[in-house]
Amino acid sequence: IKTSPSSYIYIYKIFISYKHTPSIRKKKIKSRMKFASYLVIFFFMFLFQCSNSNGSNLISQSCMEASKIDPILEYDFCVAFLSNKWHTPPSNLKDFVVTSIQQTKSNATNMVSIISNFLKNKSFDPYVKDCLRTCFDLYSDSVSALDNAVVAFKNKDFDTASTKVSVSLDSPVACQGLFNDKKGENKSPLTKENRAYFQFSVIPFVFIQMCRIHN
Repeated sequence: IKTSPSSYIYIYKIFISYKHTPSIRKKKIKSRMKFASYLVIFFFMFLFQCSNSNGSNLISQSCMEASKIDPILEYDFCVAFLSNKWHTPPSNLKDFVVTSIQQTKSNATNMVSIISNFLKNKSFDPYVKDCLRTCFDLYSDSVSALDNAVVAFKNKDFDTASTKVSVSLDSPVACQGLFNDKKGENKSPLTKENRAYFQFSVIPFVFIQMCRIHN
């Protein structure tokens, strides 16, 4: 959106002339100043709304395309995940990829912390404790892999970035499967967390594939 410099000059002249104007005209000029100030406020509010609208549209369009590429990724989950991550609206798909990888890394770090607390819980039997230790290692590896994924993606090495994110994608599946006992029952205390983490990891993985398509 472009605004003519004359608009700003007009407002500036009103403020400058006001100081040297006879009192009879001050009421009229004060009214003009008030109107001009409303114009400025409206202008910046309009810019802000347009900027947010463009960012929201990009999120919606990207999540729609991503959910078509991989049906595992739920559209609503994708939009909700991305909508709360921006101080300023995103301008391109690459912004989504980097931010989603970084957020997934944060989630992996949180999983390591959760598992660490579970390992201190004496109520779990030895079998579950062994599974938790393996899950701890899996998610710790995910943190390192996601760091490498960001570096690779910024260097436009989409293959390496995709491979590193897939390590993170495998972690919740492998972790959850560890808890299946001989009777076929799953004793995982991390079922809810593993499921949510898997959904988080799908987002950067699919978005990297989209970057390959659009590159």
